[in-house]
Amino acid sequence: MTEEELKVLIARRGLIKGKVTRIKSYVEKFTASDNTRTYQIRSRLLNLREAFREFDNIQNQIELIESSERQNKERDEFETTYYDLEAHMQLLIDDGSTIPPSTSSSGSSDTTNQSRVINPVSYFQERIVLYLNDLERAEVLRRVEAQKKREHETDFEGRYYKLRKHAVHFIYNSDVHGIRYLGEKRTTCEKIFWGWVVCLSLITCAILIVWVIIQFGLSSPIILSYNSNDIDNAVLYNVFPSVTICPENKFVYNAFTPEEIQNMLVNQTVPPGKLTLAQYIVLLCAEEKKDWNFGSTILHDDFFELIDQIYQPLDEIFLTCDIFGTRHKCSELFFPTLTDVGICYTFNMRTREDFFTSEVYNHRNFYKSKPTMGWTEDDKPLRLDTYPNRALLFGNHNGLRVVLKANKLQETFKCKSVYTGFKVIIHRPIDIPHPSKYYFLVPRNKFVTVVVDLHKIATHERVLKMPPSYRKCYRPYEKPLKYFTQYTNKNCYLECRTEMMLKRCNCTEFYMPRKKNTPICGADNIVCAKRSRDELRILESQASYQKKETTYCDCLPRCTSYLYLNSFTEGTWNWKDYYENQWYETFFNETGGFNTTTDELSLLTIYFKKPFFISVIRNEWGGIPELISNIGGFSSFFTGMSMVSGVELIYFFTIRLLCNKIKYGMWLKY
Repeated sequence: MTEEELKVLIARRGLIKGKVTRIKSYVEKFTASDNTRTYQIRSRLLNLREAFREFDNIQNQIELIESSERQNKERDEFETTYYDLEAHMQLLIDDGSTIPPSTSSSGSSDTTNQSRVINPVSYFQERIVLYLNDLERAEVLRRVEAQKKREHETDFEGRYYKLRKHAVHFIYNSDVHGIRYLGEKRTTCEKIFWGWVVCLSLITCAILIVWVIIQFGLSSPIILSYNSNDIDNAVLYNVFPSVTICPENKFVYNAFTPEEIQNMLVNQTVPPGKLTLAQYIVLLCAEEKKDWNFGSTILHDDFFELIDQIYQPLDEIFLTCDIFGTRHKCSELFFPTLTDVGICYTFNMRTREDFFTSEVYNHRNFYKSKPTMGWTEDDKPLRLDTYPNRALLFGNHNGLRVVLKANKLQETFKCKSVYTGFKVIIHRPIDIPHPSKYYFLVPRNKFVTVVVDLHKIATHERVLKMPPSYRKCYRPYEKPLKYFTQYTNKNCYLECRTEMMLKRCNCTEFYMPRKKNTPICGADNIVCAKRSRDELRILESQASYQKKETTYCDCLPRCTSYLYLNSFTEGTWNWKDYYENQWYETFFNETGGFNTTTDELSLLTIYFKKPFFISVIRNEWGGIPELISNIGGFSSFFTGMSMVSGVELIYFFTIRLLCNKIKYGMWLKY
């Protein structure tokens, strides 16, 4: 209400108080000796009661606007005056309700006969008074009955009015936006408008809060954030990456003639005495569209004995090897590994005793490197001299520098590739390399410089306490593998592929980990091997599409993992001009020499870009505090409510009502 409306109500209240004052003045001057005037007291008593009802109505409206001690005092004073005046008037009515018989002052008494002479005027006056008193009494009774009926009918309305006033009092003291306009005496159009606004805000807020709660319960509240507290984010404390180099030529040039390879791949004609070797070539180089008719679907362990005869030895591939600025024999740094593209050579990888379980069969020197030393189970270095080597420094002169050579005579056959040179993979020392999936190429007569940027993904201790399906990672001991001692998602997936091959084809591919005497899939099983890989991809895709908690293989990443992000620079290397100088003869003698006519060289350099790397951590999305923050944000934005506003709502309609009952004997005191 406006200030003008408040002034009007106060003026009306003043008129009512003036009316009561006039009734009080009349009653104080009234004398009970004149019994004919008692009906006037009754009439004014009715006026007094009507004035009280009008005062109560107006005073309630004033208190809605201005609820103060002054208004309470105003009400108390009026009620005291009213009840005192009502009692006084009722007493006057009770005293004059019986009219004694009138006696005439005129006329004479006959003392002898003791008879009374009746004055006709006095008699009619008395009858008129009695008649008027009866009419007044009947009117009073009628009004009393009507008042009782009205009070009975409005008893519920009175309680509703008090409840409404209590609600309006809450509205005027609440922080909820827009709701106070519903309690004001405004037009119906305004109230409808604000009612729609408040309802839409409350409904939208409720929907968003329910959505946030559902998302909190269904989704994993895990986020990746920068880990500024990681004290091990220097390359000094981390391992140098493993490097696997695979020549594009899969065998020595004198193993097969070009005509034999042509007949073998096109006409399926096998040279005499070279059936097993031919199967190796077919497994590496043939398309997976059909099976081959070599008379055998499986191979055995003697297959690896024959591979030893045809793969290129290390000294025919590596010319020089430098690590951290120091020259080493390449045979001390690189060792042969069996991959899905044939025989490769790997630097800085864990030895097979620390890599495979005791059940895995390894042929001769495959995966046989130096023993692991100087590292904890959490991949933290214990000393300066470790293996696998730790990255001590960064920069061009503090990495791996390898000169590779390839003989032109080996170009007779390059298998599936149209390139010449070497495939290179940079990976973790605990991962099996997969050159067929990801690699970069080092062409002949080129130099390739690889700048490595390490990214570490760690996991907070609070997140590690959650189940793996929730945090989306495994600790090393949570998912033991059958063939590998170290869990990684790549090793896990290779093991899953191996089990699928055994299940579908009763054999494994030649590069897969296996137990001794486990059959190896031959060329006649190429289609089966391809089908098993396709089936596994479909099963994995279906699990992802159906949003299952785990996929078929269930190969989550490690909770502490490392990513090598590489940037490359490539250019033409005039190696003849580089070596044909004054120290060429010395270099030739140190390296064992190379033929400038038949050999072609390539240069590979790998080093860390900077002394520190980016470390991120899996952490809680916020948990309960973040959920409360989101709920509070929505409620504040749409309604202006806070936690205290909710407490106020509960207080007004529970605690406050209970305290009123205890203190005043009534739930609503208005």
